[in-house]
Amino acid sequence: MENINELEKLHFEKSKNPNEGYGLPKEELLKSFPLEKEQNYPIHQILEDSSFLTSLIISNVSLNNLTNEIPFRDIEANILLDCTRTISDENKLFMMLITCGLTSALNSLEIPYCVGLIGDSSFKIIIKSLEESHSEEILQRIMECIFISRYKTDLATCLKYAIDKFPHNLKNRVFYTITNGMDPELRKINRWKEAIFNCKENSFSFIFIESRVLKT
Repeated sequence: MENINELEKLHFEKSKNPNEGYGLPKEELLKSFPLEKEQNYPIHQILEDSSFLTSLIISNVSLNNLTNEIPFRDIEANILLDCTRTISDENKLFMMLITCGLTSALNSLEIPYCVGLIGDSSFKIIIKSLEESHSEEILQRIMECIFISRYKTDLATCLKYAIDKFPHNLKNRVFYTITNGMDPELRKINRWKEAIFNCKENSFSFIFIESRVLKT
């Protein structure tokens, strides 16, 4: 009997939103979260707490660079944050801790990055562009936005959209997806290889957060 992964194709949902996959126009969304300069943001404590992770990432990257030279000047990073409602608020704060550590490390390594929110097929939005500088203001914006609650995340559709549609300037791209992994499409390993993991210039990392569903 053939492996189920060989028989089933990935199902890419088409967005029903007229904004080409953006659940909300960026400008409209960000007006809901006005930020003032020179204030103490709640993100400050999380950023401080994430410093150990930043140091760990930079240390590991430096060690890897000794044996395999990393083309830092030719790399861009894309961070995709899952907004599914099955991730608890507590775990979304943990997602933010990881995001702070990761983005601070990327900033120290001078690797440009963008951050996007993902959810169902009609919700994919960039909330930090490659051109925007790393700052507490940006991280505060991200933290407030991840508490938007969507139904069920379609990982294949969202990641394919990010690969094809997110703006990029450099050849080598890294995609970090922080999610709870509650998507049955993930079991179609060989189909992911064919449809998503099919470009040698793209690298992928999945960080799985424990879901509220797993505790019930």
